[in-house]
Amino acid sequence: MEKNSVKKDWLINYPKGIIKYNDILRHKLLDYDEIVEMLHKIYQENGVKTVLDLGCGTGTLIMKFEEKECYNCFGIDRSEESIEIAKKIAADKKSLVEFKAGDALNMSCGKDIDAIISMFVPFSRISQIKLLKNAHKALKKGGIISFMILQDLKDNLENDSKTILQYEEVEGTKVARIEPWEKEGLFLEWNPVLIIEEDEKIRTFVDHDELEAFTEEGCLEYYKEIEELGFKIIDVTSLPGRPSAPPWTLEMIVTAIKK
Repeated sequence: MEKNSVKKDWLINYPKGIIKYNDILRHKLLDYDEIVEMLHKIYQENGVKTVLDLGCGTGTLIMKFEEKECYNCFGIDRSEESIEIAKKIAADKKSLVEFKAGDALNMSCGKDIDAIISMFVPFSRISQIKLLKNAHKALKKGGIISFMILQDLKDNLENDSKTILQYEEVEGTKVARIEPWEKEGLFLEWNPVLIIEEDEKIRTFVDHDELEAFTEEGCLEYYKEIEELGFKIIDVTSLPGRPSAPPWTLEMIVTAIKK
């Protein structure tokens, strides 16, 4: 554990009704197609046929894997609201991805899965280790796990607080997100306020997230911890697109293979 880190554990639940509006901003910021292309290459080199998305949200990423027409795809999320949205989108697209609500930290995910994805999941490093242990049980030998961590950008270490603004308009829905955040060491509290204009009405949502980042040295320590769980890290790359987390972090995709 890093010098300025503490053994703090948390899970974040999104306020009811906010998820579809957060999705609008994620589609603006993230390059889902490039994420899929990057992992698809690794999957093809390792004979992947089944892909499970733990913390699938509304299913955007896993349904893009299905479009490759060479994977059986599944999604699990602990938010029933997210799963309801995912199922509706899947029905509209005639997608065959199977979605279900469940806690990826405490449930059985089955066995002999070829690949697991876990991106954009709002929980602590301690909870991520729990998920990786669960994923290790579910993956076949040689199976692959890809997950996200945040790396602190040294250029921004002097910034203890900041407010930024995101805005997007999709099919008549206007979403503005004011994003004040504060950090202490490598921990960040993020309390965005969403202002929504839709159907000639204005609504607001107050969100909350807690994030934990790593220094470059801390990343190396964490990779050792992950390998002690029975994985071998085979790829680390920055997340395609613009950061969906605050700008003092770099979102990294870590891919590891089960030994």
